[in-house]
Amino acid sequence: IMEEAEDGFIELEASPSPGIVAIQKIREECHVCNECLSILLPKTSLVSDADYDPPNDTPTCIVCTGILGSTLQSNVLTQLKDKFKPYGGLTSKTNVLHSDSPTVSLPSMLLLRAFIVSRVLQKLSTSEEVVVADALTYYNRVKDLLKSRIDNDVNEHYEECSDSDEEECEETMSPIYEEEGSMCYHVLYHAPTDATHTIPTILQNCLYSSKSNQRNPKAQFRQRFRGNDPTLKQGGCPRANLEANTLGIFEYSDVEKVPVSVADMTAAIDSPQLSSRSEAHEDLYQWLLHTKDHPAACVAVCAWRTHYYLGGNYTKSSREVSQTPFYVPNDSKVAGERNKMVRKGRSSVMEEINQHLGPAVGGISTANNKRTPNDTTGSGSVVYGLCKFHASGREDLDVLMKSIPSPDHGRPFVCEVIDSYRLPTQSDLDHAACGINSLKADDEIWSRETGFYGRNVEGGVGVNELVYRPKASFGNLQADTEHKVKHYGCRCYSSQPLTPATLDQRLLRTSPLLIHQSTPVRVLHRRSNIVRKRYVLHVTPTFIDEHWFTLRLSTSAGTYVKEFVHGDLGRTVPSVQSLLTLALTDGTGLNLNGVKTDIVQLDCEGIDCGVFVEPDLNDITNEASPEPVAKETNELDEQDTLSTVSKKQKIDT
Repeated sequence: IMEEAEDGFIELEASPSPGIVAIQKIREECHVCNECLSILLPKTSLVSDADYDPPNDTPTCIVCTGILGSTLQSNVLTQLKDKFKPYGGLTSKTNVLHSDSPTVSLPSMLLLRAFIVSRVLQKLSTSEEVVVADALTYYNRVKDLLKSRIDNDVNEHYEECSDSDEEECEETMSPIYEEEGSMCYHVLYHAPTDATHTIPTILQNCLYSSKSNQRNPKAQFRQRFRGNDPTLKQGGCPRANLEANTLGIFEYSDVEKVPVSVADMTAAIDSPQLSSRSEAHEDLYQWLLHTKDHPAACVAVCAWRTHYYLGGNYTKSSREVSQTPFYVPNDSKVAGERNKMVRKGRSSVMEEINQHLGPAVGGISTANNKRTPNDTTGSGSVVYGLCKFHASGREDLDVLMKSIPSPDHGRPFVCEVIDSYRLPTQSDLDHAACGINSLKADDEIWSRETGFYGRNVEGGVGVNELVYRPKASFGNLQADTEHKVKHYGCRCYSSQPLTPATLDQRLLRTSPLLIHQSTPVRVLHRRSNIVRKRYVLHVTPTFIDEHWFTLRLSTSAGTYVKEFVHGDLGRTVPSVQSLLTLALTDGTGLNLNGVKTDIVQLDCEGIDCGVFVEPDLNDITNEASPEPVAKETNELDEQDTLSTVSKKQKIDT
């Protein structure tokens, strides 16, 4: 500004621009930090132009609540080091960080605070040179800035450490596929749990009037039913569990502690009640000024290892070992005992493998489990970290699983290892396999005489190997199920005298055989009643005496072999019982109830994956069966069910 004087022109002090006036007022009244102002005013240099001499005891920024401060930044790295210690340390070369890490969660109240300050800046500054960012843009830029800072701090920490254990790193990480087994970490910024942060009344009206907030709040606490047996179930997410554990959100009574989501807060501040009403902006600004003395934000960190997969084939040499822990409802008539779950069998394949696999992977973390009010360790029934056992099909509790005629015909399985403390080397896996098989390192794994792996007589389980598998192998377990050929050996009984010629005529010469199987009575309570088309590819009977014989079968996947032998009250057509009935009645089919067959012992002798080819129907020589084909229906009439059960009871008697 130039002013004329007697001796010429003199230069007076320039008046500050409206933008600088707005920034200075925001700094004085709200204590907004320079970083927040730089994000809210991205296209102007007014922040640096505005003179600001911060006091020694600078209060917490009213917008970011200290999230962008250096104190929390150093606290994040400190917590990361502590969280990574059980996994071998943040600088361990075996802990490769996932490409998506870090992930950051910010409180949605940052949106509201940024919205209020941005409106004040727009009101105070009338200059067109001032461009104020909206609240959602501020929120996203703060999140990106924090991610970049945390990532830089971690990288600098890596560079400060020595490059040790490179050979072990190469041995461990070489079998890992597509970042499987890598480390992830999440940073949660939140308000202090003991502080009372009230939401403005005008904002509450906008929040609970929007459609997104009219959902049932119980939905956040609804849990998927995972069975009522006492085994551990895997579920949850480390990020969600960290928020629930930190904020104390355990059950429906804690619904008031659930923070407002970013989507709901964005919809509320964009609503007409807030975006276009100046009096509403003034009320919000006064509320913001009253929160200047509130404590700064806090930070919490969690770290976990992503899933990786270990697999092989297994055999089972005990008729008291199920594939997974097997529980059934107690049928006791004593009051209070009927609803309890009773375990069948003394052990399971999953438990026999996991008890040796657990030490090989360094143990499973419990730090990322969701806790309950009375449990601070996270050892509930639903956990995040677990060794999940998956197999290609399953055999019954009383059925042996063999590998005949070669060692690669056992049942394929994959162990999905979730949140283990370390990645095992191949030597660790070999040692675990020897422990499962009760063998030494140089012992022969497979026995040609028995068809079993190892010599684990007590546990009854053996494996041919434990190796790293890609994630696709887990999906292939189920995809290959429909293309398998299974080989069985069974010991059978006939109520009527038989001859070797009868067995050869009615069983040996009828394969391949097309059968129709309705859902067996023994599993009808838990599976839909449908008719399944299956193939018996090969049958070889062996005569023992006039009442006893053995069968060697090759079938398509999903065939109920027990029901194929005894007919399941006419629900499997044809069956061994119906075929022998035709032979013993000279093909007339008369006196059907006079011949009863049953199976007393069943062994699965091997599995061929991906080799099944559906036989040509023209080559199948099924003869007329005296038993009617079961009708395809999804419901079983109650009267038919009762009569079926009564017939079954008579047969068992």
